[in-house]
Amino acid sequence: PNGDYYIEPLRLTGSGILSTLTRGNGILVIPENVEGFDVGERVVVEVINPIPECEDIKIT
Repeated sequence: PNGDYYIEPLRLTGSGILSTLTRGNGILVIPENVEGFDVGERVVVEVINPIPECEDIKIT
């Protein structure tokens, strides 16, 4: 309703890295000097696999 998307981080470790990237819709690059983000904090994500247009979509 307000245009926000909610994300769930995928693990990028071990031999599953490639399959994880193919399932994802976007990439968040965290700068070296940042240890993480607070819950609810807004971030910029590079979309790599567009999400179908849907007014009610919420990714959790």
